[in-house]
Amino acid sequence: MLKSVGRPKTAYEFDPLGTLAGGDGGAVLWARQGTLCAQRGDLVGALQCFQRSLETDLDCMDAWAGLSIVFDRMKDLRRADACLEVARRIRARFAREATA
Repeated sequence: MLKSVGRPKTAYEFDPLGTLAGGDGGAVLWARQGTLCAQRGDLVGALQCFQRSLETDLDCMDAWAGLSIVFDRMKDLRRADACLEVARRIRARFAREATA
């Protein structure tokens, strides 16, 4: 019997117990998952992943940059620019701290 083509997994199906968000580096892992969802065209899943990333670490530059891309694809340029600005500020702050 032929297997039917499955639908893309949601963010909850990838991590039903919330183990990624609870571990060290969970913010980066959720941001990467959000990027994968965005690449597949699952913008809602990407937004959920980026939100979980920011719940873990509000200074996750990857999540803010990813949100900017998702909002840009959704034609919400005001939010896209705002998220990109937050990512730039975080990057600048980390650069200052690294050279201090």
